[in-house]
Amino acid sequence: MSVNHQRVAEIVVQALTDHGGDTEAAWEDLYRRRNDPNDLNAAADVNLAAAEHYMLCRFWVGHGRYSAAQMRAMTFAYDQAKRWLPERLMRHDPDRPPTPPSREALAWALAGIVAGEADRTAAGTESPGWRTPPAFNEQTGRIQEAMGSYGL
Repeated sequence: MSVNHQRVAEIVVQALTDHGGDTEAAWEDLYRRRNDPNDLNAAADVNLAAAEHYMLCRFWVGHGRYSAAQMRAMTFAYDQAKRWLPERLMRHDPDRPPTPPSREALAWALAGIVAGEADRTAAGTESPGWRTPPAFNEQTGRIQEAMGSYGL
């Protein structure tokens, strides 16, 4: 199934509207929706995945967690890992495979970086230097990164 750009845009706009433009809250909402234990189909929804990746990139870059350059590098590395590593190694949940890599989903993540850089600049936040990349903690089910822990 390919990404429907109109649907992704609708998901992004709705998440931002629901959270008053707060990219952190919008990303957390999309993350929870994708990982809802009562909706096993949500993890396979390529449109929801593209929207969540967009919002994560926008949030992390916009809030100065990672520079746009580092976020691009991490995004391309993640995309390549999904292409070359066994699928089971990319799972955050043993019952849910990740969505397959696609140019469309990658484009949404990169668009999130651009929007996040605009947010960061508008807020007058300094771009950070290179930081330790986040890691997924299998015990807690959370993304661990230098400035906090996110997830369900």
